[in-house]
Amino acid sequence: MMVEFDHSRYLSKSLLKLAKRHDPSMSNEALALRDTNMKNAYLRTFTVLMYEFELGEVEKNMGAFAGMSLKFRALELVRPIL
Repeated sequence: MMVEFDHSRYLSKSLLKLAKRHDPSMSNEALALRDTNMKNAYLRTFTVLMYEFELGEVEKNMGAFAGMSLKFRALELVRPIL
């Protein structure tokens, strides 16, 4: 037996909204409105910051502990801007 698409026993309210999007009787207009409402409610824009610590030389010369210590220190320095 298949569970209905809008069975709410184990779904949170926000996830139920997404599940109800799959109602086979929903019109295209209602689906477009539901999509717009969900985008406005949940879609957020974020910026990704990628960085890499090149500490291979430090680890090779001073050991893994020194490399890890420097990585954690570097994270402490960038944490305030994250």
